[in-house]
Amino acid sequence: MKRNNFINYSITILIGITLILRLINKNIFNIYNMLINYLSIILIIGSSIYFSIKLKFLQFNIFKLSKNIITSTKDDIKALFMSMGSKIGVGTIAGISLAIYISGPGVLLWIWIITILSSILTYCETYLGSKYKYHNNGGAFYYIQKGLNNKNLSIIYTIILILVYAIGFVGIQSNTILKSIEEVSNINKYVIIIITITIISIIIFNQVQYIINFISKIVPIMCLIYLVSGLLIILKINNIKEIFYLIISSGLNSNNAIWQIMIVGLQRGIFATESGIGTSSISTSISNSNPSKQGLFQVLGVHFISLIIITITGLLIISNSNNYIGSINGIEIVMSIFNSYYGKIGKIILCIIIILFAISTIISAYYFTLKGIEFIKNKITNLDYLLIKLFIIIFLLLGMIINSSLIWSIIDTLVLFLLIINIYTIIKLRKEIK
Repeated sequence: MKRNNFINYSITILIGITLILRLINKNIFNIYNMLINYLSIILIIGSSIYFSIKLKFLQFNIFKLSKNIITSTKDDIKALFMSMGSKIGVGTIAGISLAIYISGPGVLLWIWIITILSSILTYCETYLGSKYKYHNNGGAFYYIQKGLNNKNLSIIYTIILILVYAIGFVGIQSNTILKSIEEVSNINKYVIIIITITIISIIIFNQVQYIINFISKIVPIMCLIYLVSGLLIILKINNIKEIFYLIISSGLNSNNAIWQIMIVGLQRGIFATESGIGTSSISTSISNSNPSKQGLFQVLGVHFISLIIITITGLLIISNSNNYIGSINGIEIVMSIFNSYYGKIGKIILCIIIILFAISTIISAYYFTLKGIEFIKNKITNLDYLLIKLFIIIFLLLGMIINSSLIWSIIDTLVLFLLIINIYTIIKLRKEIK
């Protein structure tokens, strides 16, 4: 119990320091944030290597992953799409674009390495989430509470999760919807805001099962549109071998500050795939398959995001470097590329893709927030449901109308605390993962 108290106090103090430093001194916060990044990259790489060896490099076992698809149930597929709905958002387009623009093509190599290696953590958290599922509800908060017998740490984790998703991710996605539509049309800003809020409200004011069904339908559609439109551009690239050589050589060249590139690769990879932060275990609670099968399915989803979606974005950016523009925004970079190949219709196509990606992430963020509140309160009333929905809508609105750089910088650090708490728990429960 004393050890639990030490961990709880340490995490709480670090979070307090994070908020205070960001508010009083940006420069000191940046140095402090860099130290948290170093700790995170050591944790994620070290734990990924450990569990890869322990589980016989399960994330590379193509036979088991393929067999899992054949024997899947409808609930397995829904759980996979629910999980992917939260992952495939702005991070896989704008985040990757901006990372490559700032750090160069070599960062894509480290995003591949870190996402593929750390996908074993997705297996571990999904396995534990299924094992400690409570009344068809699952998530890291349950295996932290029951597995570690640490109620306070599970509540700290849950509060951070709610802050990150209900405030941060909802705001990021809504802001991107607004910027994307403004890029391709002259529609009044407030008209866009009203329409966006109306659409999201219609969805989240339905039953949870409707939300799950909605996500399971929208994710395949948005992935297919992006795959086809992106691949049609990539097929026109003549120097594809040279581009892959550039990615590998730039990523391994010591003159390119590998450590900094690795950190950017970690941040963007984790943001895009959510490996190691525990959210996959929430999505899979809707399936009743055995823990190992659910874990393999989630690994498959991470591979699809890192090897297909992120790779398409990366190749588009690297092969069209001449399309970079003055005032850089990740979305604008990709839009300029789509515009070059498809004309104005290209911007519209990408705008539709981004809106679908953003909506799926917002809905998933609402679902995660709901499950977090259910964990804290055990039983929630109709009034609680209403307040949660209104909470999401408020931050949906704020994300569109305020300059939120302060919030985003704090959210980026809070995501790392989710990572630290979750990996600590997985390591403590390592003997239970088969």
